[in-house]
Amino acid sequence: MVSIAVIGPGLVGREHIKRILDHSRAELAAVVSPSHGDGESEFPTGDKTQIFNSVEELVDSGMAFDGIMICSPTQNHFEHLMALRNIANYIFVEKPIFSSLEDIKISRSELTEEERRRILVGHHRRHSSYFGSLHDTIKLGKLGEIRCYSGHVCFYKPDKYFSDAPWRMEPGGGPIFINLIHEVDLMQRLFGPIASVEAMTSGGEPTGSSLENTCVANLQHKNGIIGSFVISDRTTSTMSWERSTGENPAFPNDGGDYLYIFGAEGSISFPDFKLVYSERPDWTKAVQTEFLVPRSRVICDPLQAQIEHFISICEGTTAHSLVTFEEGIANQQVCEALKTAAAEARRISVPDV
Repeated sequence: MVSIAVIGPGLVGREHIKRILDHSRAELAAVVSPSHGDGESEFPTGDKTQIFNSVEELVDSGMAFDGIMICSPTQNHFEHLMALRNIANYIFVEKPIFSSLEDIKISRSELTEEERRRILVGHHRRHSSYFGSLHDTIKLGKLGEIRCYSGHVCFYKPDKYFSDAPWRMEPGGGPIFINLIHEVDLMQRLFGPIASVEAMTSGGEPTGSSLENTCVANLQHKNGIIGSFVISDRTTSTMSWERSTGENPAFPNDGGDYLYIFGAEGSISFPDFKLVYSERPDWTKAVQTEFLVPRSRVICDPLQAQIEHFISICEGTTAHSLVTFEEGIANQQVCEALKTAAAEARRISVPDV
């Protein structure tokens, strides 16, 4: 039985807790919840689950675990990772992995190669059957040479989302680090490292936030592919991963698209997988249309698949993390570059990892 501790039973942490409790090969050994019992952070526990008020209490308890899942506010990820690295065989850190470039710098100097190998990063969409199908389609070359892509990630987070967790209005919060980083991860997985970025942002809502609520991001990969995303967490729309895929039952399934990828011989919309192609491309000629993946197929739960992956890593039955420490750092560096690009109104190069 794999023993797991969860740090921070917030919005995502509670989802992990439910899946651990339902898993036949794992046990929820401990939870760190500073606000446990205040009525706002209730969460399920197992018969043997121990509750701690702080990471320091957990470390002082002398307990050790097969795995620890860090789901605390982003601003605490670095501190918690460094404090917990010696009491677990593997550590899972929710995205974004850290909240600052300084955290990245210190972690790379203080963590050994072996410690970095034992860190997994929570980009759960990598475990999605939708993304798996998109990845396979691109790699099979159905679009020819990829030229560019465009995506819209637009939704409305109500004021309660921010008042329930004020850290979401602090550095490390905001739609670039909380939401766009998902798309950055997927695009780097599909098309390779992003080399440079440009961005514009606007904000002012919710009241009290100093962060952006809207961003237009331009991305250029090292291989020359270029793409763009419009993202906002204060707009009403059906264009987002959650509302387009239907994977998360907390959101309506509107069945629309939010991402378009264009190649020399064809293009595809996602997630409806409408392929438009031509054997002899010519803007004056008709094109063919085909739906590659039926919308009626069974949808998997990527959070469940992610937990299964983490447990198998802890058991030793899976050798390699699907999202490594280095990939988590690379995704954060792109988002840090976007913030700088918006602030300085210029193109910013992304550091090599």
